[in-house]
Amino acid sequence: MKVLDSSFCADFLRGRESAKSYRLDHSEEVLALATVGFYELYHGAVKEGRDPVLIEDDLPWVEHIEYSREHALESARIRQELETDGQRLQHPDMMLAGVARSFGVPVVTADRGFGRVDNLAVENYRVLY
Repeated sequence: MKVLDSSFCADFLRGRESAKSYRLDHSEEVLALATVGFYELYHGAVKEGRDPVLIEDDLPWVEHIEYSREHALESARIRQELETDGQRLQHPDMMLAGVARSFGVPVVTADRGFGRVDNLAVENYRVLY
């Protein structure tokens, strides 16, 4: 399993070649988006005047991960680690990082900020493709 960042899903929906190629090369793997990632996608759709319900229709291959208390605890640990080092991430990104790190799986993103999180594997599909 790999945890997707909303940047990946948004790029895929926009037809960006790097996201499409990554999806094709990883079609046998579980690619999942946490609840907070759906929130980010829904917000983008609402902001642009599009129907947010259609997002799930356009991403039927994306598994949904409910954000759990375990994920929240790991996210809180990440926030503390970053703040101790004088760093920060946006809250949704810390939450996604918490999900990925609690499962011990990579996060798939174009956002370089995830690289600041210790013990988190990051796959930047824009760099890879």
